[in-house]
Amino acid sequence: PAFAGRNRVEKNLTLIRSRDAGGNPDPKIWRPAKGHLKRETHGKCAFCESATSTVAYGDVEHFRPKSIYWWLAYCYDNLSYTCQLCNQRYKRAKFRVARDDRRWRGPRNPAPSDELARKDYARLMTPDPIDRDAGGMPFGEFVRATAREKPYLVDPYAEDPEELYKWEADPVLKEVRIVARTKRVRAMRALMAAEEDLGLNREELRRRRWHTYEMLVTLLWAAETLPARSEAGAAVKAQVQAMLGAEREYAAMARYFARAEPRPGPMLPPQRNSTPEPG
Repeated sequence: PAFAGRNRVEKNLTLIRSRDAGGNPDPKIWRPAKGHLKRETHGKCAFCESATSTVAYGDVEHFRPKSIYWWLAYCYDNLSYTCQLCNQRYKRAKFRVARDDRRWRGPRNPAPSDELARKDYARLMTPDPIDRDAGGMPFGEFVRATAREKPYLVDPYAEDPEELYKWEADPVLKEVRIVARTKRVRAMRALMAAEEDLGLNREELRRRRWHTYEMLVTLLWAAETLPARSEAGAAVKAQVQAMLGAEREYAAMARYFARAEPRPGPMLPPQRNSTPEPG
């Protein structure tokens, strides 16, 4: 509610006045959104799916950088909960679009002397996150404006990442990489942004994904091996379903491998050769 209704308009007015005075957006205004954003992502980073809240405070991240899209600095629909590595080390203020001449430029600022025009401008410059028909920017117009510039980066609130990415497991290096699901331009651009602008194939992530992958594959093998109606079989299947849940780390990767055909084989230890080698 702090970002909706009259509060939304007042925040936008504050932003306009600060911009007119040569100031910058105030972090204290978007910080109260963190708790709700964190609940929306189950405490995971909206980009890398790591359980951020267990090891760090996490960031309120502006999907479209406030340094470029200044009018979205206090817009709830432009905020997400992320880890510091994705946000501060990699993404920062990068935001590539297909063609810069189609980048969303936003509305023109009204004259400081026209207070009525400024208030109307503040009302229409962003959508209302609770009531889409409350008199803010029409949400359909907001969606069209954000889609028109064709960003490389995937907004997980607006676009399903599972349609653009898949995962490849390397049993030799014991890591899992994110790759493009198809050769379509959109998927290739999404992968480029994932690797270069978010670091989603950084070494730590590749290796951490492997632990989840290894457990999942073992459970899938057990689920297919155990009698379907046995107590053990039911327990294993319940564990598999839990790993696919939205609250789990790397759930998108787990869903991909759970649906993959052919399914990955079990992680079994290498067999010792019973015949001694010569010498």
